[in-house]
Parts: sequence; structure tokens; C-alpha cells
Amino acid sequence: MPRMNGFEVAKLLRAKFSQDSMRLVLMSGSTLDEATRRGAERAGFDHCIDKIHSFSSLDSVLRSE
Repeated sequence: MPRMNGFEVAKLLRAKFSQDSMRLVLMSGSTLDEATRRGAERAGFDHCIDKIHSFSSLDSVLRSE
């Protein structure tokens, strides 16, 4: 993403859309550490998934709620 990172995009989206109207899912290319998870939570992400477990985890997130 040339101009913004995912955290910045999430903050903008979360400012416009509530959790009731949209779920934000962070998908990381590596194993997630606690600092990344905390940053994702502050940015407004609802879920964090590392790509190592992406298909089963993403399926579970999309079917929930």
C-alpha cells in the first residue's frame, strides 16, 4: 500500500463504520506478536489472523457473529 498502511486504513474505516456494520480482519504475513495485536486493536480491527492459519481461521471469523 503506497500511501497508507493497514492500521491507518482501519482507523479511517472504523471512524466511518461501526462494528455492527462492518468487521475488520487483519491478516499478517507472519506470526502475530503482542505488539501487533495491540496496535490492531487500537486501530479498530475486530480480528487478527496470521496467514499461516488463514483459511480455517478466516472461515471461522466469517461464519461468526
